[in-house]
Amino acid sequence: MNIDRIVKAAALIVPTLAASTLGAGAVTLQSAYGLAVDQSTGSLYIADASGGQIDVYNPASNVISLFAKVVEPFSLAVNSNGLVYAGLEGSTGQINIYNAKGQFINTLPTPPGDYPSTMMFDGDNILFEASGYCNGGQAGLNAYGGDLSLPYQAIASSRVAAPLLSSYAQLQSYSCLGAQQSASFALAYDNGQIFIVLKGGFNVYDEQTLLSGNAEGYIIAFNDSVTTIPQLSNAFTPWRINHLIAVTGSPFAATVDANHNIFYTDSNGKDIAVTGKAYSNGIGGGVVAPKTLLTNLPSPPYGIAFDKARSRLYVAFPSERLVRAYAVTYSTQNGVKVPALSMPPMLIK
Repeated sequence: MNIDRIVKAAALIVPTLAASTLGAGAVTLQSAYGLAVDQSTGSLYIADASGGQIDVYNPASNVISLFAKVVEPFSLAVNSNGLVYAGLEGSTGQINIYNAKGQFINTLPTPPGDYPSTMMFDGDNILFEASGYCNGGQAGLNAYGGDLSLPYQAIASSRVAAPLLSSYAQLQSYSCLGAQQSASFALAYDNGQIFIVLKGGFNVYDEQTLLSGNAEGYIIAFNDSVTTIPQLSNAFTPWRINHLIAVTGSPFAATVDANHNIFYTDSNGKDIAVTGKAYSNGIGGGVVAPKTLLTNLPSPPYGIAFDKARSRLYVAFPSERLVRAYAVTYSTQNGVKVPALSMPPMLIK
């Protein structure tokens, strides 16, 4: 994914919706793309690609401040130890690691020609990264062990063939089907499963099987309104019951709440949508359409992150030079927590 192309496309400043403003601090955003929340502190990290820096927003003080200066930060992820990982999309892609004070720790390489456009952590601080773009119909998924603490090294050594400490392991290469061949996609993690959320469908992997090198990916391909579900062996019947998850539009970034809902942005359709297990009705029932939470937004949304403690959804709008913060409420439908976004959103800029 070419960061220069994306930044230039977002150069037009669109008038902001009337709303309360948060984060009146020392930093003014120029182009917010990647977002990540530290679930322990509630801090929101913002990758400002044009500004050449990472910013941090404090929800308690409503202040946004400089976290670290870096060239072309694009994607972000925070692990459970508070380490911040920044995917850089310069002439050569790489991942920088910072502690919670913004001090540089280490740099991780990416595969040749790969740019870390989408990243996320699992429950054991294994980092998963991908280019986020189906270039030529192919895409790859990589894993890293960037947390150098001894407890993490023990986990990494026990779960994969070799410890993943400072280099990547290419776990999976898969084909992007039909209309997906030039589309963006996003990564999400929930309860031991890796989701690759992409245009018209998804890939879903059991994480332990994926890390062992014996992944059986379950792919659902869509062709406009027609859904094609591949035949699965009897051994995969439980997998099929639990993973009929539909996607609409062309997802750019994704995040997960505490109720197993997968929120994602569609920068092409100017939408924010949600999908997940709640939107499946099992074998024989087909796939239930995902829920579009907001559509026809004033500008394309890109990065997205969820603060579980505050039940708050953050969405980045680079062409407006701001982040919108939506309060999320839930209603119970058939035993499932279905989200809705409160309006108007608060603004971080």
